[in-house]
Amino acid sequence: MQVPVAPDFFQCPPLPPHEIDKLVRRGEQAAQDLVAYTRLSHGPLTWTPHTTVDKVKLFTTRIQGLPAFCGHVEIQATLDDVRSIFLAPTTATAREITSIFFPNMLDIVELYRLVAPNRGAPHTYLGLHWFLLESPLKGFILKNRDFCHLEYQHDTTIDGKRAWVRAFKHVELPNVPPMNDAHGVIRGHLLLSGFVYIETDCPGVLTLLELHHNQYNGLLHGTLGDLVAAKGVEIQSHSMQSFVRFLRIVQLGRRRRRLLLADDALVPTAARSHCAVCRRAFGLFGRKTNCRRCGEVVCGRRGCSTEWRLCLGGGLKTHVCVCEPCTAAPVDGDECSRSDQSRYSDAVVLSDENDINAACRAFAPDPLVDMPSSQPAVAEQVQLYLDERRMEPFATDDTKLRGHD
Repeated sequence: MQVPVAPDFFQCPPLPPHEIDKLVRRGEQAAQDLVAYTRLSHGPLTWTPHTTVDKVKLFTTRIQGLPAFCGHVEIQATLDDVRSIFLAPTTATAREITSIFFPNMLDIVELYRLVAPNRGAPHTYLGLHWFLLESPLKGFILKNRDFCHLEYQHDTTIDGKRAWVRAFKHVELPNVPPMNDAHGVIRGHLLLSGFVYIETDCPGVLTLLELHHNQYNGLLHGTLGDLVAAKGVEIQSHSMQSFVRFLRIVQLGRRRRRLLLADDALVPTAARSHCAVCRRAFGLFGRKTNCRRCGEVVCGRRGCSTEWRLCLGGGLKTHVCVCEPCTAAPVDGDECSRSDQSRYSDAVVLSDENDINAACRAFAPDPLVDMPSSQPAVAEQVQLYLDERRMEPFATDDTKLRGHD
């Protein structure tokens, strides 16, 4: 089976109105269930801690005898940030971002667009999708799985907080039959999965909840099925971190006015013998670099600084080093109270430009140099991200799908 599949791989005749109404109701119910199921306390399910990967906390429970997993992480982002990436994805858009956020997904196709965002409901969407999921063993021994599902997106309110929901639930379509005989893949079911993004008391910080309750079918049941499900969810938790990193790059790259310290405003590297962040001595071969926000000399250790490859528009690209204090440190004038800052100190940081600019004003306000204004497309930022990780773009060669169920 060649991926991505050809545009005419699926034949999708128009659906009758009564079937569309039924799917809308199914999507709305899925969204309500998703909000209820992702309540880690005082909800209909009893969740127990499973593991922590990076800063993503994973919880587990069982629903109708099958394992379910919920990931929880707090990120510095806005609902608009999230919607700008995931709202009403076309096949092309979904394929662009799949390799970043869903590393084990081989292909995805939008089959039907039943409800599109409009003036009255700008963040509501209902689409039917098919995707191909790679097994934890890369298609060997265990066959890959494919899924046919609806995706329902809409705004809601959870405990008085604004939220946005993306719910996924299995659907049966006669024009998308199981492909075990033709292509050697097993049809799985998304019993209920999705994402809930909730605003917090701290402006610019979201709670992200991700639910997985899937039935993989074939021979994946019992203990083996539980192990494969758990492994898949741990892979997905890493993709939540990839989402955090990608959104950081987009935020850095899309700002209309790029404000960076000029070279003559940077602290001379020879003037510092210790990293301004971790305070470790550089040593004879220690690498020194400057934060382009505060100008201080820092090392390249994780937790001290990060070098971002940014797209500034018009084909212009640049590398920018930003130290962690300029990325995340709370400063005077920040919208969060100090108690809120303490509460969210463990949140995964997304370097919002306003936060960085505020932090830089506290360290070194002048001089500054303007960079070109831009708002790069998601596709261009995706390619930059892939380049940075030395990853190949979405695969187009044949994927061998063989093995057991």
